Amino acid sequence: MFANDTTSLADFGLGPHKQPGPRTSAKKAEAAAKAKATRDARGTKGPKAKKAIHGNVTATLVVTPATPATPPAPTAPAPAEAPAPSPGGAAAAPQKA
Repeated sequence: MFANDTTSLADFGLGPHKQPGPRTSAKKAEAAAKAKATRDARGTKGPKAKKAIHGNVTATLVVTPATPATPPAPTAPAPAEAPAPSPGGAAAAPQKA
């Protein structure tokens, strides 16, 4: 926010950013050699080399169905019990309508 405003940076107790020194040809050559070594080690390729790479990829899709949590099976209500016989002894005969 206060990139080069030295007075605002001084308010916060900060100094201006340090400017990088000039790069010599030896430093440039060293950086290029390190970059090349890194690319060789990692096997990275540039954009032109990437365009030349073509492949024939076949893939199979494996789908495993998600098993939903099954709720417990509902229990059937208990069968209604037959009415108890009357204390009089004999059961009443069914009436005809």
